[in-house]
Amino acid sequence: MKRIYIAYFTDSWHSTDSRTLIRVCSNKEKAIQEIKAYCKKYRIPFTQADQYHLETISQTQCSERDMEFEIEPQTMD
Repeated sequence: MKRIYIAYFTDSWHSTDSRTLIRVCSNKEKAIQEIKAYCKKYRIPFTQADQYHLETISQTQCSERDMEFEIEPQTMD
């Protein structure tokens, strides 16, 4: 089985209906790098707290933005 990591941006409540795909990645570190690149491209602040939350709980929290980011791991057969 292969594991993939899906990077999304969402509303502030992380509702699944609000998810918008950023990128499908082969590992969590790459997903975080893609989120950082997305933030840079669209001039969205990305903090050390965002980095920490993505590394530890796979989603940003309380970022004072009207959006958040999350990474969802999936297993493929």
